[in-house]
Parts: sequence; structure tokens; C-alpha cells
Amino acid sequence: MAGLRLFSAIALLLSAQVPAPAWAGELEVRKQIFEHVHLLVQARDFAGLSAVEKEYRSHKERTPSGSWKLQEFYLGLGRAFPPPTRETANCQISAESFIDDWAKASPASPAPHIIRANMLVQRAWCFRGGGYASEVDEDAWQPFHESIEAAGAVLRAHKDVASADPEYYAVMEDVYRAEGRKPEAFRKLLDEATAREPTYYGIYWNAYTYYQPQWFGSAADVDALARYAVELTREVDGTGAYARLYWHASALSCGCWLEAIDWPTMKVAMGDVAQRYPDPWNYANFAKLACRFADKDEARKYFVALKDDDGAAAWPGDTSAWQQCRALAGLN
Repeated sequence: MAGLRLFSAIALLLSAQVPAPAWAGELEVRKQIFEHVHLLVQARDFAGLSAVEKEYRSHKERTPSGSWKLQEFYLGLGRAFPPPTRETANCQISAESFIDDWAKASPASPAPHIIRANMLVQRAWCFRGGGYASEVDEDAWQPFHESIEAAGAVLRAHKDVASADPEYYAVMEDVYRAEGRKPEAFRKLLDEATAREPTYYGIYWNAYTYYQPQWFGSAADVDALARYAVELTREVDGTGAYARLYWHASALSCGCWLEAIDWPTMKVAMGDVAQRYPDPWNYANFAKLACRFADKDEARKYFVALKDDDGAAAWPGDTSAWQQCRALAGLN
């Protein structure tokens, strides 16, 4: 019992939101957020979780690389709540009772409704699997559609509260994609989302998935999305949204972004991000992208900016690719 009180006290102390040291880099700040969220979940500190969501949302706090801390908060919840799998009670949501208690304890918080809807989307894909539609078992379609319908119902039922948080729209975009909504309907949702909060990049990232050629778009639609994001975020981030969208796309399995990207525009956009957020994580990843396009001068520029940081963290588990990139940039 004493141990539980001590654990809760630690979580309460962390929920005070002591700022990270100024020297803390991107990966360290993410780690701090994930550990903070994990402690609050373990302590069942619903007020603390709701306070973190509100703090990150209302102040639009960003990490050193320029990502919203709110998005890292939801990624932290995703780590704290194991995703549904067929090996664990046939795609059941393990955190369901926790989310129920959180929603009751914090009725004004958007977060429990958003995480519930997101878990239902995950449950749907657990039933369906990630392959092409022609590869899906017939008996998987009904539970897939039922779970997607349930996710949409949660979001719509709690829109008055939950839509204050831009992650609401990011999850709803996933629902629309799974429902097979037409581009006109999706664009209406996207416009509503960006009218509420244009600088939350999770909205554009999930829209990118919708506009991939294997779903409902094309390479031209992908680039149009990147330019749409730039126009709505220019006042805050210059042309940086273009770089952020394609950086996100480069980490996904679909290579369609390679057909869509305009490299000269990308270089300008990376420069805008680097100027506003001079973090080694950005420099390393921009060097990596420059090597992808065999632009040795651009790669060298970012390796030089790294100074004492070798940037290898941007190539997790692939030392040879990091070495090849440095060699292309004319570095040993």
C-alpha cells in the first residue's frame, strides 16, 4: 500500500509539467513524454492525464524538432495501451475499462473519447489485416465494419467535447478512409479540421494515407496536399509543412511520395524547418532525405550542422546506410 502511494506521488509530481531542460534533444523529450504518460496510466491518474492533454493542446507546445507534444502524448498512450491482436482475446481492447473510468472521471476531457475511437479503429484493422481487400478473409469484413462504425459513433456522439482536440480529426480521417468515403466528403472533413487547427500536422499525415494511390488518391493529390498544408501553416512555419509531410511519408511503406515530391521545393522547406527548429534530429533526417535524392551538397550541409552529433540515430539499425550517406556527402 505504501508503494502504491509512493508511485502515485511520483506520478502526481510528474504531472506538474516541469519543463524539459533546454539542452534536451528531440528523442530525449519524446522519451520524457512517453515515460510521463506511462506513469500516469499506471497510477490511474485520470486528472493528470487530462491536464497533460489540455496543457499540450491549449499551449500548442512543440518538441525541439517542431512536432506537437500533443501528438507525442497520444503516441505515448498507444504505447501504454497494448494494441488489439488476434492472439489476445480475438482483437479485444485491453484498455476498455480504463478508458471507461477515465471518461467518467474527466467528462470534459476530449482524450478518453479520442483514444477509445482510435482503439476501435485498431481493432477493426486487427480483424481485417493489412493486406489488399482481395486478400482479406470473408469472415473478417463484418467485425471490421462494425468496429469502424463504432469508432465513428464514439467521435460523433462526443464531438462537442472531443473536437476541441485536433487529434479528433486525425482519427476521424482514419474512420473516413476505412468507410471508403468519397474524396469530396473527405475534403470537407479536412477543411473543417484545418479551420479548427491548421498547424496540427497529424491531420495532414493521416490525409496523406487517404490520398495514397492504393486508397483514394494519386501522386498529384499527395503533392496538392503538401502545398495545401503549406498555405495554411505559412504564417507559423514558412514552407516547412512541405518538408514535414514528405518526411512523414518517407517513413511509410508506400513509395508513392517519390513520384510526387518536388525536390527543389523540398530543399527550401527543409531549410525553413531547420531555421525555426535547429535540432540535431532535423539535421540528421534532412541529411538522410538528401542522400535519398543523391544531393551530396545538401547532405553535407546538414551533416556539418550536426557538429558533435553524428546523426546515426536517424538510421536505426542500419549503420551501413548511415556510412554510405556520409560518404556521399564527402565525409569519413
